[in-house]
Amino acid sequence: LRLSQPLYDARIGATRRQAAHGYDAARFGLEAYRLRLARDVRQAYYRWLASQASIGILAATLDLARENDRVNESLHRNGKVTRDLVLRAEAERLEVEQQLIRVRATELLARRYVNLLCNAPLERELVAATVSDADVPRLAARIPRSPAATMLESTAVGRRAELRQLEAGVAAAGESERVAEAAFRPRLALALDAGTQGSDWDYGDQDPYVMASVIVRFNLWNGGADRASLREARARSAELEAGRALTEQQIRIEVQEALSDLEVAEA
Repeated sequence: LRLSQPLYDARIGATRRQAAHGYDAARFGLEAYRLRLARDVRQAYYRWLASQASIGILAATLDLARENDRVNESLHRNGKVTRDLVLRAEAERLEVEQQLIRVRATELLARRYVNLLCNAPLERELVAATVSDADVPRLAARIPRSPAATMLESTAVGRRAELRQLEAGVAAAGESERVAEAAFRPRLALALDAGTQGSDWDYGDQDPYVMASVIVRFNLWNGGADRASLREARARSAELEAGRALTEQQIRIEVQEALSDLEVAEA
């Protein structure tokens, strides 16, 4: 029976902190994915609503184009207009029919994509939200008035889970460096061994033994593997820090694009 207890090992604390930061990175990654999924579902649903509205508009336009085609054909039979107006009206009707076919295909794909994101049967019918004229002022009031872009950028940088995930990853990589550095430090442990010895399995006065040991271990040379591991950990930290800086810039650009889209939509 052996009982061993580390007394000093620089790897233990660094490894525990590395695991804790890795857990935080996974937790923030899950939160970021959950937010992206909710956003994607809303955007896909809005696209489906827009395609449904387009179908209604084009269906009404097609009725108008057919009537225009009929009127021009009647006028041509009675010698009131030339043949080119009849051909133009027919071309306009055919163009609207083509657009209607395209929009109906878009509506089908949009509905299936919403169901795909919701993990539902692709052919499931969706319920269209209705907005009355009285709802428009109330919904418009919910649109936040745009403060300074720099303020929104700072808010986004402070809240986005993607950055928290990368920051936790950077912290975990820093602990990986400490784990690699621990290879150059000694390790101290206490070992307690108890058992029985002899040619036969017995528990007489001469058979049992107990031995306590204090073990010091230090690696003098490992063929450069420890230094390579340290360089690898430092390179990983630099990579994650660069990725974090890039993600922050991308988030700032997203905020600016969203502000521009909001201004265009309001105009």
